[in-house]
Amino acid sequence: MLYVFQYPSFTSLRYAQSLCDEDGCISKNPVFQWMMFGKIGEDVYVQPSYQNEIIYPSRKNTVIEEIEVEAIKPTVSSVTLAADATLVLTIKGIDHAVSSDTTYATVSVANGTATITGIAAGTSTVTVYDQADNVMATITVTVA
Repeated sequence: MLYVFQYPSFTSLRYAQSLCDEDGCISKNPVFQWMMFGKIGEDVYVQPSYQNEIIYPSRKNTVIEEIEVEAIKPTVSSVTLAADATLVLTIKGIDHAVSSDTTYATVSVANGTATITGIAAGTSTVTVYDQADNVMATITVTVA
C-alpha cells in the first residue's frame, strides 16, 4: 500500500499539474478524458475530397463516434474564348476531362493540368474529373 506521507513531494497539486498540457489546461489531457468520460481522445486526419465521407474511430471508447465530412463543391464557371485560343486550368488532383461538344471546344489533360482549346464559334461544356470520377469543375466554354 502506498502512503502519501512517505513521498512528501507527492501532492494533489503536483499531480494535477503533471496532467496539464503546456498551456495549463487539464481537459485536453488523455488521462483527464478517460477519467471524466471513460473515453480517450483521437486525432483524426481528414483529406478533403469531392465526395462525402464518413470517418469512423479506429478503436472503441474514443471521444468521436463518427464524423461526416461534406464533399468539396465542384467549381462552376464560364469563359469566352476566341477560336484557337487556349485556357490552362490547374487544379490539384485533375485526372481527366471531357468536352460535351468537341466541334466547339476540346480539352486535354497532361500532368494534372487541363488545357481547353476553342475550335469554332459555339458553346460547349467541359467537365473536369478527379481519379475517382468525382466532378471537380464544370466550365461552360463559349467560343466567339
